[in-house]
Amino acid sequence: ALLFSLYAILGMRIFGREARHPYLHHYANFDNFFRSVLLLIRLCTGESWNNIMHDCASNEPYCDDHLGSCVSAIWAYTYFPSFIILAMFILLNLIVAIILREFTTASEEDAALVTADDLSGFARQWENIDKGRTGLI
Repeated sequence: ALLFSLYAILGMRIFGREARHPYLHHYANFDNFFRSVLLLIRLCTGESWNNIMHDCASNEPYCDDHLGSCVSAIWAYTYFPSFIILAMFILLNLIVAIILREFTTASEEDAALVTADDLSGFARQWENIDKGRTGLI
């Protein structure tokens, strides 16, 4: 949550006045915090993040010096890959941790069902019931 908040605020500051592009449009932009977070969640899934990066880096014909919507391409080419790398590492580690935890929990439950002591106890009880060792009760 901290990473998304930090990058949402940074995106609003850098790309908040960016003009509309084919991929940076009314629903996907950095105009406010809510839309910034939604856009970052979309980027985190890998959904055309590179096209949005190129839209934020492009100047012509969308750039207007009077509105302050011109942003250096260096900002876009630094901001987006750094977010993708950090978010992917964090989410990948989170997913792996969840899978490992569930696997450990499942293996502990499976191991607890029948133990070696249970089997030896069953064998002793079976000997009491089946004295002739016929395998039948």
